[in-house]
Formats: sequence, structure tokens, C-alpha cells
Amino acid sequence: VIVYRRANEGLSATRNFGADKASGEYLAFLDADDLVKPDYYSKAINVLKRYDNVSFVGCWAEYFESSNISWPSFNPEPPYLLVHNMINSSALVYKKSSFIKAGFNDPNMLYGMEDYDSVINMVKNGFRGVAIPEKLWQYRIRRGSMAQSFNDHSKSYLYRLLTKKHSNFYAKYAAEVINILNANGPGFLIENPSRVTRKPFPFAGTRLVSFVKRNKFLRNIAQSIYRRIKK
Repeated sequence: VIVYRRANEGLSATRNFGADKASGEYLAFLDADDLVKPDYYSKAINVLKRYDNVSFVGCWAEYFESSNISWPSFNPEPPYLLVHNMINSSALVYKKSSFIKAGFNDPNMLYGMEDYDSVINMVKNGFRGVAIPEKLWQYRIRRGSMAQSFNDHSKSYLYRLLTKKHSNFYAKYAAEVINILNANGPGFLIENPSRVTRKPFPFAGTRLVSFVKRNKFLRNIAQSIYRRIKK
């Protein structure tokens, strides 16, 4: 085992550095606060060894700490892949040669989704992936994490970067993508490992909420009620 220590340059640069230094046939990334089941990597590598047309493998997610829900992932295929991240992209197992050719993370994705962008780029270039239908990856939900700090504005910005970067790929499936958006709304509103399932607040986005936020007295009352409900 060789450990490399570098100044913090962000997720993308660090994953790319690790991939470049790796000497094996396969790669696996895992964020520091997540876990995998003991047999995840062996099952994923067995798939990669058996099928020449599979370049990366994922699995279903099991949340823990602040949530106990599960997230079934799917084989990432267009057009749906272009609307919503279909697979546990931050904890995939790859054939190293495929990742080097098309999977490098883009440092320009400063706020996140660099792993989603990587999956799109691999699929666009003919490197396909599959999801093992078992909960082999454990995704930690905690306050203050990078994913939990996302908001709809930052997600919308990142989706604009994705569509600009992969405009030709999106154009190829434009009609299907539009139909999916018309039926389901924006992809970032769909439940996935970067977003905890919550029951929507019944007055969210209304003038009432805006009025309460602007009024300090009412805002303090609302926060007090919220804290009591949480307990």
C-alpha cells in the first residue's frame, strides 16, 4: 500500500491524481465519510472480468446516520441519464483503462456533480456501466457535508455546465429529454444520494413564507416551532 499526501486541491484533482498513480487493473473511489459492504468490490470486479462491454459497476445505496432510506440505482443510459444521475457515481468500480480514457473528473465542476459529469462522459464515449441490485454502498447523511449543502440554485448552475459541456450528446436525445422533463420536472428535484427525502413543506414557495422570512418576530416564532417539532 502506498499513501500519497498532497495539499487539498478538491475532489476532482485528487481522484484524477489517484487514478494516474494506481498501478492495478481496476479503480475504486470512496468518499471518506461513506462505507461499503465487504463483498462490494469482489462482486463488481467479477462483473468487469466477465463482460467486455462493461467499463464500470455501481450498486444500490443504503443511507445511514441521519436517514435510513434506500436508493435503488440503475444502469446509466440516455436519455434518462441526461436528466438525472442514475447510479452511485461517487463510489463506482472501474476498469482503469476506461476511466483514464473518458472518466477523469472535471475540476471546473467546483460545487459538485463532478462524478455525475464523469459518468456522462464515459457513456457518451461508449464506456457503459451497470448497477448491481444490492445495497452494497452505505451513504452517510450528515449536516454540513458537501452534498447536503447543495441548493436548487447551485444544482441548476451545475446542470447548465453539464448541458453546455455535453451539448452534442444532449442534442442527440433532445426530444426524449424534453418529454422526461415535462413529465417529471427538473432532474435535481428527483430523490438521489445527494438529497435526503423530506416531505414537502405545504406552504413552500408561497407569499406567506416570504412574509414570515422578512419579519424578524414571525421568523423567530417559526424557528422555535420548527425546533420543537424536530425534537
